[in-house]
Amino acid sequence: MPVIHELRTIAILAVTLGLAACAAPQRPAAVFGAGVTAPPPACAPPAQTCVPCACDQPGAQPGDKPDAPPKPAWTRAEWSQLTSWNQDQPEQAWRAFLASCGTLKRQPGWTRVCAEADTTPMLEARVFFERNLTPWRMSGA
Repeated sequence: MPVIHELRTIAILAVTLGLAACAAPQRPAAVFGAGVTAPPPACAPPAQTCVPCACDQPGAQPGDKPDAPPKPAWTRAEWSQLTSWNQDQPEQAWRAFLASCGTLKRQPGWTRVCAEADTTPMLEARVFFERNLTPWRMSGA
């Protein structure tokens, strides 16, 4: 699978999951007369409570906390280390990158990069990405 397609797919998936994680309304606590409330059940589905639950783990008991997910390690990489980068077609990601600049250009560090992107022909996308962006390798996740 081409690298740009993989990166774009991962970015879209990460944003979608991040937005969806807490999009479902949280179930309110039950009210028992005179303002006494009971918390939601310890093993309510995460989509309803937006709180991780250990209930799906073997041997878990109500109220158990889930295992912490592994923290990813980020290491700076070189473009030449990306599998199939030289065979990839970064021009296919060019329109998406320019669209992202609509928001990115308002953030520090992106103003110059997005201004340069506006004047760079699509056929020079590879050179632009290599000159202005840094690839990072994620491991341990």
